[in-house]
Amino acid sequence: MSISRKRKGQALALGILGFGAGLIAAGTSAASDGHGQVGPLIIGGTEVPRGKYPFMASVQIDGKHRCGGSLLSSTLVITAAHCVEGVNDKNAHRLSVTVGQTLLSDGIGSQRRGIRAIDASTLDDSDLALVTLDAPVEGIVPVTLPTAGADALYRPGQMATVIGWGNTDSQSFPYYPDRLREVDVPIVSMDECAISYSDHDMSTYFCAGVRGKDSCQGDSGGPIIRAIGARVYQIGVVSFGDGCADQGAPGAYVNLSLPSLLDSLDRVWEKPADQQTGAVARR
Repeated sequence: MSISRKRKGQALALGILGFGAGLIAAGTSAASDGHGQVGPLIIGGTEVPRGKYPFMASVQIDGKHRCGGSLLSSTLVITAAHCVEGVNDKNAHRLSVTVGQTLLSDGIGSQRRGIRAIDASTLDDSDLALVTLDAPVEGIVPVTLPTAGADALYRPGQMATVIGWGNTDSQSFPYYPDRLREVDVPIVSMDECAISYSDHDMSTYFCAGVRGKDSCQGDSGGPIIRAIGARVYQIGVVSFGDGCADQGAPGAYVNLSLPSLLDSLDRVWEKPADQQTGAVARR
């Protein structure tokens, strides 16, 4: 998908501040793990037909894809907090969001917006952010979040779908596709998730994946969804993992059914008042 799924042992924030440690550097270096192996994104997946997921967002720096996201309302995009950490008054103009496109290269169906504010989760070891756009997105139906305590959506063994533009080659050379991709992955039990990440506080996450099918670096911030009948629910956000598509190391996803996580969101950056043209919605 892209280049910035957080890995076990890495700092929470990749940031966007500098060429050395930020997401720009991630474009050339963050796709390899500590052993020099390339970390793929949507592994074992397939290409997505144009228009299948119009709510899909691309969080971009200088017009280039860096993280995934999803449209929550006409002016709000969900992503991972580590995708937008480090935004400030000096660099925020470099960050933009596109919604509605399938191919990054042609922009068909895409609506590009700047950012006006960022809210991030404040619970320990959490990784959720909401980006407020500088103008409404028009004509696209947002995602639906699960209701509190929607345990049926997270039952182990049930299949969920991860979407993104990440690197698809975990074994040789990184390849970042132009077309959006998806992969179906099984949800794993919380016990297995806790064993896989015993040095992590997993209280705001769940795990999904199987050897050969996973999200990875660059899929950060993108959605994992479940279709129940005619309704599609976004149950999580791509966050981190120990390797990609490896045995015993499923992907970790922000759990969007937790009221405490959503309630913890707090404003971490807002465009200066003298640069705004209208009111910014606060949570």
